[in-house]
Amino acid sequence: MAVLGLALGLGLVGCGGPPDLRGRLEPQLLATADELRPGLTRIRFFPSSDEFLVTRKVGQVLHFRLDGDNPVLLGRFHVPGVAPAPSDLGLTEVIFHPDFESNKLLYFSFTTGDNRWNRVLQAHWTPKYEDLVDSLTTVIEVDRIEPPQLWHGLYALAFGTDGYLYVPMGDANQPSFAQDPQSLLGKLLRIEPLEEGGYRVPADNPFVGNDQVRDEIVALGLRTPWRMVPWQDTFFLADVGSSRYEEVNHYQAPKENFGWPDCEGPCDPPRQEYKDPAIAIARGDDTFKLEDTVLTGEQQTSVSVNIVYEGGGGDPYDGLLDQQLLFSEVYQGYVRAARVSEDGTLAPSQHLFHLDAVVSMDVGPGGFIYGITHFDSKIFRIVLRNDE
Repeated sequence: MAVLGLALGLGLVGCGGPPDLRGRLEPQLLATADELRPGLTRIRFFPSSDEFLVTRKVGQVLHFRLDGDNPVLLGRFHVPGVAPAPSDLGLTEVIFHPDFESNKLLYFSFTTGDNRWNRVLQAHWTPKYEDLVDSLTTVIEVDRIEPPQLWHGLYALAFGTDGYLYVPMGDANQPSFAQDPQSLLGKLLRIEPLEEGGYRVPADNPFVGNDQVRDEIVALGLRTPWRMVPWQDTFFLADVGSSRYEEVNHYQAPKENFGWPDCEGPCDPPRQEYKDPAIAIARGDDTFKLEDTVLTGEQQTSVSVNIVYEGGGGDPYDGLLDQQLLFSEVYQGYVRAARVSEDGTLAPSQHLFHLDAVVSMDVGPGGFIYGITHFDSKIFRIVLRNDE
């Protein structure tokens, strides 16, 4: 279906606004489906390292090292208990603790198909994978009750500049939970993982002391928060819509309500108690489709935020991607960028390139952005286009 990019915040950065990105960048494939197994879900580089992890939906974790342009597989291990189901469930996240280089802690999240749990696990990193698996402890698990369909689970994690872990929960395809203050489903949670397992609720969470709302909650009204990326002390969340809009939401205040299921996309008429999306992508407009000359998908049903680029070990992009939010549409295949202003509003997005099923990006050595695709399993790097 066709799409519309409606940027509700149109802040520009600098006197001349964002740079023109059209035709300037392209994906360079480093490994393809012939070398990888299907169902890749997340790529994460170890801090200050040329090694990285890639998760697969079935629960497998692949450990790579870059040898020049070549990803070399060092080994693999399996996260127990994933029990993937059809559709969007399975292992979809790995993230490193902000103090990883001293404490060696990392975290996995997944949604199970057999016993209906959203679960976050903590592990101590070691290249001896058997010991890593033995170190796994549960941080938090949330029952999805009785979902009529196996959708809308837990697909992302992010640490804030405050050192706390932010956990976005889908509504388990039961929309009423998204506004239920006593349910953790359809919410953004803020917790402090404990090294021995479990978690503590930060004392400054906005609903602490309010018996009507669970202490873990910092935002309500989410449907399927498929991906989340930090920017300064805020977050951008990609929330997959039902039938009208895909959303990129901006979590900024101590507490927010993004409106689902009362609103999908911008509330019409506006409602003061709900925060409209930073980007609302309507499914009935051809704007993005017309800008992607090789677009092949028929369905636009899964927006994904990937990274806000702030360099890291160099800038191979000549400043073109500075402070740009890169987002993609998994089924349509477009990859776009929107400049983030100082107050967190977004400039109108620009088309970067086409690549089917992009689901994750991360910054690696030399400041290059690396990414993966899901269905046909590619590892790629974004590079400046060379037309000489």
